[in-house]
Amino acid sequence: MRGKVLRWKKLVTDRISNRVTCLVGNRPHIMIVSDRVTAGGTPLIIHNIGSGTKEEDRLFQYELTGHYRLPVTHTPTVRAIR
Repeated sequence: MRGKVLRWKKLVTDRISNRVTCLVGNRPHIMIVSDRVTAGGTPLIIHNIGSGTKEEDRLFQYELTGHYRLPVTHTPTVRAIR
């Protein structure tokens, strides 16, 4: 199991906004990798597991089943909200 976790960790931590799928019980679930990390360097994930959207340290809490990246076609512009 350790090899699988290390493989996923390498894939997932390479880039923010990756989409990761997992199983929560027998139900499929989708998580988005955040740009924020824990003190140990593990990325937080953004998801809604039934109690509203949250950013949490749960990346490796569930059995990971897939990993997806969207192609980057441009550099996004970030603007402050006034």
